[in-house]
Amino acid sequence: ITYDYFINKGEHGYDEARIIVKVSDLGITGFQAYNELRDQFNIQLELAETHLILAVLSLGTQEKDLNRLVSALEKIAKKHLLDNLEPIHQKTSYQDPIYYMRPREAYHSYKKYVTLEHALDEVSAESIMVYPPGIPVVIPGEVITSEIIDDLKAYIENGSTILSDSPRGVLKVVDLEKSGWEED
Repeated sequence: ITYDYFINKGEHGYDEARIIVKVSDLGITGFQAYNELRDQFNIQLELAETHLILAVLSLGTQEKDLNRLVSALEKIAKKHLLDNLEPIHQKTSYQDPIYYMRPREAYHSYKKYVTLEHALDEVSAESIMVYPPGIPVVIPGEVITSEIIDDLKAYIENGSTILSDSPRGVLKVVDLEKSGWEED
């Protein structure tokens, strides 16, 4: 696919240095493909998410590097096409964030720890990220909804790591009572 292909379709902002590959139709997640490329082929990608992987080309990228990536992807595709008949259809929800307070207020409030299962309607006191890619799913001051909990559980099931300031298995939330905030 070339730059002209996108321009002719009215798309702008096409970045020729980024290669996005949808792998979920192989019955694997982007996280699985990311790990296989790293562990079995010594190829480090920029990021992965549930359905996709992203490779970024640099000035030092040569044709042989691209051929190596394509060859590795072909091997992964052949392996998983034979193993899996069902594509991945995990739906991660997107909703507009619900903010209870500003991030600074949440950061400086009294805090408590809760498990993911007990985080419903709590106000996050920290950024919660999924790695890879390391993009925040929740920021301080945001209400943790059932959709967010479901998405975090799905990411964990698909091999992602949840990154936050909290010890593993718990989330840091605002203690609304101690902080003097009224619960709605």
